[in-house]
Amino acid sequence: MTTIPAALSKEQARAVFSTVFRTLGFPPSLVHSVHLDVDDGVRALLYVRDREGRRINHGDDVLTTTIHIPFEEASSRGTA
Repeated sequence: MTTIPAALSKEQARAVFSTVFRTLGFPPSLVHSVHLDVDDGVRALLYVRDREGRRINHGDDVLTTTIHIPFEEASSRGTA
């Protein structure tokens, strides 16, 4: 039987996110959130930064952009 934890520690979350960010090539400082959908792929909400690396504000909000990385289509080459 699989035991599902009631909560994650911040250290556990950092370890998971660090692996995900490294795999996707995202600098951790740019990432606001990441959503993984087993059918659709990955969507990441990233902070927008200026040329000096500062987050860009628009009024009281920090500007973000969403990127979508879909899963590759399964290849049927080589199958009969």
